Amino acid sequence: MRRIAPVIVIAVALGLLGFAAPPAEAQGLQKAPVQFPSLTKAQVGELKANPDVKPKLRFIARARIPSTWHGPDLVVEELGIPASSFPQQAQCSGYSWYPGLLYTWKVKNAGEQPTIGATGFQLTCEVAPASLPAATKAAWDQRLCGCMRKTFPPPKVPAIPAGKTYGDPPGPPSTLFSYISLPQVFPCEQPLPHAKVTARVIPRPEEGPASDNNTLVVEFCN
Repeated sequence: MRRIAPVIVIAVALGLLGFAAPPAEAQGLQKAPVQFPSLTKAQVGELKANPDVKPKLRFIARARIPSTWHGPDLVVEELGIPASSFPQQAQCSGYSWYPGLLYTWKVKNAGEQPTIGATGFQLTCEVAPASLPAATKAAWDQRLCGCMRKTFPPPKVPAIPAGKTYGDPPGPPSTLFSYISLPQVFPCEQPLPHAKVTARVIPRPEEGPASDNNTLVVEFCN
């Protein structure tokens, strides 16, 4: 009987190993995807922040300035690029020590005359979309809105000259900060949890009919 060369036997054995099932350790790495809508509050709090996640943001259109108005008009500027940060830098308490994004809000006087006095600024937040169950919204509330729901009472925003923005040089830098720590960001069209923030500069009496556009709504999704 003819003997099989040892080299051939080794080659066949290696080939069979290539088709063998992966070891148990490798199979264990293939975990099921996280079911984000069904997590409990405790589970949401345990989600690790993803430092690479940055929402593109969706801005809801605001009202136009009345064409017949020539006085002051305070509007909330659209958010710029966030800074990597921690919740304490936004003066937030009771928030998990996860890295996240610090957003700076600015207020502009888009009118033709200066405002006379200082005013305040409010941030309200809700877990969107409206189709989410109440239990899901409650579970995500602290994680998404814990540092987005803030009030900056008067005289936080100073009087602003016509066409100028509070927070831009040469004036004082803005101290209107909010913070969010995200494990993931979902498309706005999907029924998955995301923050919907309403930013509002408190109207000044001298704004007159231009005070109906002091609000900007932002969805933190892609």
